[in-house]
Amino acid sequence: MSTWKYGYRLDFAFEWLFSQRRDTESARGKLEQLKDPWLGRDENGVLLPGSGTEGMNSAQFTTGGASDVYVENWTPESVGTSDTGGF
Repeated sequence: MSTWKYGYRLDFAFEWLFSQRRDTESARGKLEQLKDPWLGRDENGVLLPGSGTEGMNSAQFTTGGASDVYVENWTPESVGTSDTGGF
């Protein structure tokens, strides 16, 4: 009797994902439509037209909810650290 192994090397994507840091993400190429600068949101929270992701940092969420420190568009300076190699 033989066994079929589904998802050979399924862990490879996770290994790659967990090895990513701010500096590796910043160095990675972007899709053309995302290279535009981050323009922010309007008063209703809707992304402004033409807004890309260049220079934008996403908010972070944990099992306890949204972070009070790493809010949308945070910078290393705003969180009091110059370390951009990870968290």
